[in-house]
Amino acid sequence: MDPPRPETLTDTERLRLKAVLARCPELDALTGHVRSFAQLLTERQGERLPQWLEAVRQDDLPSLHPLPWASTAMSSSPG
Repeated sequence: MDPPRPETLTDTERLRLKAVLARCPELDALTGHVRSFAQLLTERQGERLPQWLEAVRQDDLPSLHPLPWASTAMSSSPG
């Protein structure tokens, strides 16, 4: 079963999620990165990948650091 999309949550579910995320800044940041990555994929905005990776690095979220393609994508990005 897929998790619900954020826009389909009930008011109660939204409030519960907000309360959980307020207690854990790392989980809140991780949630934001996962959502922005999903948007990047669904809207086919691959050109934004280097910026997304940099934002992940800046938040220092160890759970996202071992992405095997991250160092390759950053080293091949322009600029």
